[in-house]
Amino acid sequence: MIFSGTNIVISSRLGLETLGVYNNYFYIVNSLIAIISVLYTALTAGIGNNIVTADVKKNYDDFNTLTFLNVWLVGWMSITLLCLFQHFMRIWMNGDEDKMLGNSSAFLFALLLYLWKFKDILSTYKDAAGMWKDDFFKPYTVAAVTLLLSLALIGKMGVNGAIVATIAGVFVVSMPWETHAFFKNYFGFSPAKYYLRMLLYTVVVAAAGAITCFVCFKLPETGVLWLLLKGAICIALPNAVFLSVSFKTREFKVVLEKIKYLIKRK
Repeated sequence: MIFSGTNIVISSRLGLETLGVYNNYFYIVNSLIAIISVLYTALTAGIGNNIVTADVKKNYDDFNTLTFLNVWLVGWMSITLLCLFQHFMRIWMNGDEDKMLGNSSAFLFALLLYLWKFKDILSTYKDAAGMWKDDFFKPYTVAAVTLLLSLALIGKMGVNGAIVATIAGVFVVSMPWETHAFFKNYFGFSPAKYYLRMLLYTVVVAAAGAITCFVCFKLPETGVLWLLLKGAICIALPNAVFLSVSFKTREFKVVLEKIKYLIKRK
């Protein structure tokens, strides 16, 4: 619903050619969103079982651990997207700059991916708990806000206006609405600590992204070999930063123990 409205605004205000260029980028972002969504759809049944059988404290601890893993995954994917996006598109479009968006658009798409998916664990818990009535009007409100902002911004910012509008709908409306509904009706306490945790995670992701992009953007943006080298850097650098910051946290230790347990079982 949200993305369909954005497409209509772009086509009517900027033309079908611009919409085609936009959709080339969005197709990749949407594919990554779909991959992550499949992973968490598979978790829903297990989380639902834990909500029924375990107490709130146990579920809150599991929620924090899964949120940690999710931000690590989504942060890494967003950084990799940002570092490789324009290089990949340049190869895909045979160097035709007219069929590419600017670097600012690539950054906004990476930011959209991060903000859209970094709350996925909360959404999964909410769905597993059957809390659909608490934010029944949320998707309609997000779609309306996104559409109105797109109409207001797209004339001044072009395609970037549509992406900014989508980011605003997700970050300003969808995230706080879902978070408030779930914490109030399941955990029964303020989400202030959750917001602080997500802010700290985001600072780490931003730092890892800045370091990785600084290295990758020093390399040429031509050829498959350079793209593969950047891919290797994107695998190594962000994960090294995440590991160095989190290896002493409770969440990381829990994940490490789970991995050791699975290895021993095999």
